[in-house]
Amino acid sequence: MIATTATDLVSAYYAAWQDGADHFDEATLREILAPDLVFEGPIAGHRVGAEGFLKGLFNFVSAVKAMRILQQV
Repeated sequence: MIATTATDLVSAYYAAWQDGADHFDEATLREILAPDLVFEGPIAGHRVGAEGFLKGLFNFVSAVKAMRILQQV
Protein backbone atom coordinates (compact mmCIF):
# COMPACT_ATOMS: atom_id res chain seq x y z
CA MET A 1 0.00 0.00 0.00
CA ILE A 2 1.49 3.29 -1.08
CA ALA A 3 -0.41 6.43 -0.11
CA THR A 4 0.26 9.05 -2.76
CA THR A 5 -1.78 11.87 -1.24
CA ALA A 6 -2.81 13.00 2.23
CA THR A 7 -6.35 11.87 1.40
CA ASP A 8 -5.05 8.38 0.51
CA LEU A 9 -3.13 8.24 3.77
CA VAL A 10 -6.09 9.29 5.91
CA SER A 11 -8.40 6.88 4.08
CA ALA A 12 -5.96 4.00 4.57
CA TYR A 13 -5.58 4.84 8.28
CA TYR A 14 -9.31 4.74 8.97
CA ALA A 15 -9.92 1.75 6.70
CA ALA A 16 -7.36 -0.19 8.74
CA TRP A 17 -9.52 -0.10 11.87
CA GLN A 18 -12.99 1.33 11.27
CA ASP A 19 -14.62 -2.11 10.90
CA GLY A 20 -13.76 -3.18 14.44
CA ALA A 21 -11.20 -5.25 16.26
CA ASP A 22 -11.86 -8.39 14.18
CA HIS A 23 -10.70 -6.49 11.09
CA PHE A 24 -7.90 -4.45 12.71
CA ASP A 25 -5.17 -4.27 10.04
CA GLU A 26 -2.00 -3.82 12.05
CA ALA A 27 0.22 -4.47 9.02
CA THR A 28 -1.26 -1.54 7.11
CA LEU A 29 -1.03 0.71 10.14
CA ARG A 30 2.65 -0.18 10.57
CA GLU A 31 3.23 0.79 6.93
CA ILE A 32 1.67 4.22 7.26
CA LEU A 33 2.63 5.24 10.81
CA ALA A 34 6.07 6.67 11.48
CA PRO A 35 7.96 4.56 14.06
CA ASP A 36 8.79 7.74 15.99
CA LEU A 37 5.33 9.33 15.81
CA VAL A 38 4.22 11.61 18.63
CA PHE A 39 0.53 11.51 19.56
CA GLU A 40 -1.34 13.77 21.97
CA GLY A 41 -5.00 13.10 22.69
CA PRO A 42 -7.62 13.54 25.40
CA ILE A 43 -8.06 9.81 26.07
CA ALA A 44 -4.61 8.31 25.40
CA GLY A 45 -2.63 11.29 26.58
CA HIS A 46 0.92 11.71 25.28
CA ARG A 47 2.38 8.77 23.37
CA VAL A 48 5.74 8.54 21.62
CA GLY A 49 6.32 5.77 19.10
CA ALA A 50 4.11 3.63 16.93
CA GLU A 51 4.17 0.61 19.26
CA GLY A 52 2.38 2.29 22.14
CA PHE A 53 0.02 4.05 19.77
CA LEU A 54 -0.95 0.78 18.05
CA LYS A 55 -1.70 -0.90 21.38
CA GLY A 56 -3.82 2.05 22.47
CA LEU A 57 -5.62 2.21 19.13
CA PHE A 58 -6.42 -1.50 19.28
CA ASN A 59 -7.84 -1.08 22.79
CA PHE A 60 -9.92 1.87 21.58
CA VAL A 61 -11.18 -0.05 18.54
CA SER A 62 -12.08 -3.01 20.76
CA ALA A 63 -14.33 -0.75 22.82
CA VAL A 64 -16.03 1.00 19.89
CA LYS A 65 -19.32 -0.50 18.73
CA ALA A 66 -19.47 1.34 15.40
CA MET A 67 -17.78 4.13 13.50
CA ARG A 68 -18.86 6.01 10.43
CA ILE A 69 -17.01 8.86 8.75
CA LEU A 70 -19.50 11.60 7.99
CA GLN A 71 -17.23 13.83 5.96
CA GLN A 72 -13.59 13.85 4.97
CA VAL A 73 -12.32 17.28 4.05
